[in-house]
Amino acid sequence: MKNAALKSRLFADSEGKYAEFSASLLPEGERVIGVRLPKLRRIAAEILRGGYGGAEAFLSGCESEFFEEDMLEGFVVAGFNAAAERRGRMVLAFLKKIKNWSVCDSFCASLSDFAAVKAGGLFDFLEPLAKSGSEYVCRFAFVMLLMHRLDGAHLGRIFAAVENIGSGKRYAKLAAAWLLAEAYARFPKRTEAFLKNPKANPEIVGLAVRKICESLKVPKSAKERLRRVF
Repeated sequence: MKNAALKSRLFADSEGKYAEFSASLLPEGERVIGVRLPKLRRIAAEILRGGYGGAEAFLSGCESEFFEEDMLEGFVVAGFNAAAERRGRMVLAFLKKIKNWSVCDSFCASLSDFAAVKAGGLFDFLEPLAKSGSEYVCRFAFVMLLMHRLDGAHLGRIFAAVENIGSGKRYAKLAAAWLLAEAYARFPKRTEAFLKNPKANPEIVGLAVRKICESLKVPKSAKERLRRVF
């Protein structure tokens, strides 16, 4: 980050023990300052209101030295006020910088307005990303579907996206399994039918069943039956 005042702010807001905790959850090698997410969201809001030179200047000077810099950039991209087409390009550009599940999932959670603007076109935007060989681009697609499009009307397209997953890497498959587990909690019959589909990835099915059995949203009787079936 080229803005010295902003970088100083991040270090002033850091907490040593929280930095250790955050680093323990992330892939080895991530450099963590130790700033909690609510503080990063407040800083992003300040930037979007014109602080620290404003969003345009901030985004043009972003670096990826620290975990918090990536997280902050994601929040600013998510909140940037622009036409849907430009916002889509900004989202795609930021996806190339994502290096861990935490930045990916927090970015997805911040994109509810983008999802609403995209409306019916969100699936067209996400389906090619679900076929990506990039671990976190692929994960982004499935977490976005989980957070913003998990409903009965789109369930068939969701299952097709899982069936045609592009990345075989861990965090992409975990996201697809998480999506299926949440789908089961809401639409158990339709989701179980997909889990039994021979075309479904057996590893993702196994991960999904495990997550379903850990869910507090699913009755004990259903969990016991799934354990017998799978």
